[in-house]
Amino acid sequence: MWNAETKQIEAHYFTNAGFFTRSTMEVKDGKIYTREKVTGNAQGITDVEAVTELLPSGELHVKSRYFKGSESSDGHEIFYKPAADAKVSAD
Repeated sequence: MWNAETKQIEAHYFTNAGFFTRSTMEVKDGKIYTREKVTGNAQGITDVEAVTELLPSGELHVKSRYFKGSESSDGHEIFYKPAADAKVSAD
């Protein structure tokens, strides 16, 4: 959602694992950059940064980094591929 005060796109994510995140997004140079502030994560993760990019192949590439305070580590990396047989349904 758009936050008129901060002039940023924000998202809130609530889990049944007992933690939640509040993130901001920036679209720049054809990529989406997100920064999530994590509250209550059992593994001690405090922040997540990710870059999302739509590739020329039609794949969606997402790569993240996890932070535990000032320590960082590689997060997940995934390529979402279009399903050639997928159909849009109005049902």
